[in-house]
Amino acid sequence: MTEYKQNHPLPGWLYGALPFIYVFLGAFVILKLEDNLGIFSGAVLILTGLFVFKMRRAAWPAVSHREVGHDNIKTLKVATGASGSMQLVWRKAYECGNSSIDEQHRGLFEAGNFLIDAIHNHRRQSDVTALIDILLAHVEAHFTSEETLLATWEHPLTEEHKQAHQHLLERAVGLRDKSIKGELSFADVLSFFVKDLVLKHILEDDKKFFHQV
Repeated sequence: MTEYKQNHPLPGWLYGALPFIYVFLGAFVILKLEDNLGIFSGAVLILTGLFVFKMRRAAWPAVSHREVGHDNIKTLKVATGASGSMQLVWRKAYECGNSSIDEQHRGLFEAGNFLIDAIHNHRRQSDVTALIDILLAHVEAHFTSEETLLATWEHPLTEEHKQAHQHLLERAVGLRDKSIKGELSFADVLSFFVKDLVLKHILEDDKKFFHQV
């Protein structure tokens, strides 16, 4: 089994629960020792847990998004999955106005979340590569649909959008190559899925074309 590069060596479930473990242990120490040392030690553990939780929450403004059009989208909605992994949550504000495209975007969210969960929980290399293939298939089908619609409307920026699609496809293939070599990192997936695919493509580029259709 190939181990993927992550920012921590802990199992996914333990990493997700770590702040709460610190707080629980701190409270336990204070209640059990009932002296100055116990109070001090427990307080340090509780503060450590709160600090870790705050730092993890603070890490996500890096994927905040500027206002797009008139939908006032400022940040992505993020939740913690059952296994402790970060998951992006679809919001109605992300809709571009075309029901078919919006349905495909929701499918991309789902496929990307499955991939994030797999890497967060150290799934086998073959499983991760298979999930990248699924995401890549969604991306290719989605781009084909968009390009067909834009060509039908004779939109003047059709070729420019095609070039953006090609760049994203190359990035996705690059992820697959890294996965096969065992070199894929959590940061690689977040950069492509969150930054390039969701923030740039879905919430910015597509809204330019489809929000008035």
